[in-house]
Amino acid sequence: MVFAYLAEELRTGGVAVVGSEEFADWSEQLLPWDAVEEVKLPAYPMEVSLAEDEDQAAAFDARAFRRQL
Repeated sequence: MVFAYLAEELRTGGVAVVGSEEFADWSEQLLPWDAVEEVKLPAYPMEVSLAEDEDQAAAFDARAFRRQL
């Protein structure tokens, strides 16, 4: 539990590590939103069993997705 709490505080900036600026910036490893929206997002409902077929997943509708949740 301690490590989970520490990880969350490090992520949000509640805790800092002296000298951490010498390490890589995790935010540089994030995918650009365009790539997520075009490639990853349409497949997500299928992967988490929120869409039953590829046609539903291909036409991603954020409002319908929220209603389904």
